Order: sequence, then C-alpha cells, then structure tokens
Amino acid sequence: MTLKNGNTKVYFKIAADLKKPFVLDGIYRTDDTPIHVAVREALANCLSNADFLLSGSVVIRKYPDKIVFSNPGTIRLGKKQMLRGGESQPRNKLILNMLNYIGIGERAGSGVPNIYKIWKEENFEEPKVEETSGRDGIIRTIVTLPLVLKGSTLAISEKQPEKSPEKPLKHSEIMEKRIGAVLEMIKADPSVSRAEISARMQISDSQARTAIEKLKERGIIRREGSDTNGKWVISL
Repeated sequence: MTLKNGNTKVYFKIAADLKKPFVLDGIYRTDDTPIHVAVREALANCLSNADFLLSGSVVIRKYPDKIVFSNPGTIRLGKKQMLRGGESQPRNKLILNMLNYIGIGERAGSGVPNIYKIWKEENFEEPKVEETSGRDGIIRTIVTLPLVLKGSTLAISEKQPEKSPEKPLKHSEIMEKRIGAVLEMIKADPSVSRAEISARMQISDSQARTAIEKLKERGIIRREGSDTNGKWVISL
C-alpha cells in the first residue's frame, strides 16, 4: 500500500500541470491523454531500473519546460536496445509488476519507444536518454521529457545548465568504468564467476563477458581452471 500511495502521489505532482482536453466517454470526462501515459512510462522505467545498491537515489525534477527522471545505475541492455525496445531486463522486476498492477507502466520492453512515439505525435522536442557520472562517481541514467513544441524559442538548450551539471559519459568511458569495477570485484573474490559478476553488478551477461575479455586482452587477468571451479589470476 505504501508503494501505491507514494508513487501515485509522485505521479499526480508530476502530471498536475499537463493539459487535459475536455473529452467525454459517454457521460464521463476522460482526463487521461497519451502524454500522461508517457509520463507514467517514464516513472515506471525510472523506478524499476534504479540500482538501489548504489549510494545515489532516484531524483525526479519538474521544470516549466521539461521533466527529468534520474536513477542510479547504467542501462543494463545498453542505450541502443533501450530505444529499440522489444527486450527488457529491469533490475527490479517486483517493483515493475507492482507498478503495472496499479496502472503505472505498460508491457516490459515497450516503455521508452512508446515515450518517443507519443512525444513525436505531440510534436514535442525529442526526449533525451543519457548515462552520466556525477561528482560522486555514480553512473546515472537520465531521461528528459521536454514540454515544449519543436522549434519553440523555449526549447531545451545547453545554455540552460542544471544547478549541478553532469557531463554525459561517452560509451568508451562507461566501458572503462565497468572494466574497472569488474577488476575490483575479481581482486576481492578471485573465484567469482562471470555469472556472479553479472548478477552482483546488475549488468547483462554480454556486458560482463566484454569487460572480462578486455581485461584478458590487456594481460591483466587470466583464468586458471574451469569456469565454475577455477579462479582468476591477476598479472599486475
């Protein structure tokens, strides 16, 4: 009940100023619009993909010209797959199921593409999806929903910095941070398996495999024994 009440309160605050055209369904007024649906999708995506094991917290900010959803953690399937849709690997499946139950969020894997589709149909400036690193070193996923029409003089620009600007990370920078985190995990537990690395870091198996292969290519680690019973040897 706490989850339902807390998240519906947050949603109503976010959606308070969104326009609601006067539309009747029979004798009843229908206040729901595609924009409201998209905002709920963004909220569900933010909460269900947050890495709550990190020190950062979920932050949702509403401005006159945009809504910004920010959660700690990287995009598990990568930004390209997130925008493409069709696949889903939420960190918090239980939270996603609970949100679906109370009408927040749609089918897994369809959320972000649906947001882009709705924003395009409404002729708004295109949403932005970024992975950034703040002063605390925590990588965050940030989804920005502009609330201005394309070509408007109020359109979001880089000339309007946040109070605490965060520089978007390049793919190579995200990869290096992930490689470093994998190495630290191996140092702490030389017997850790790739599957355990993937589970503990909340990343996909392919992301864990890529990081391990990079460490091998650089001559930093090697594996002795089998994948299940072997151990890592660090050659630093």
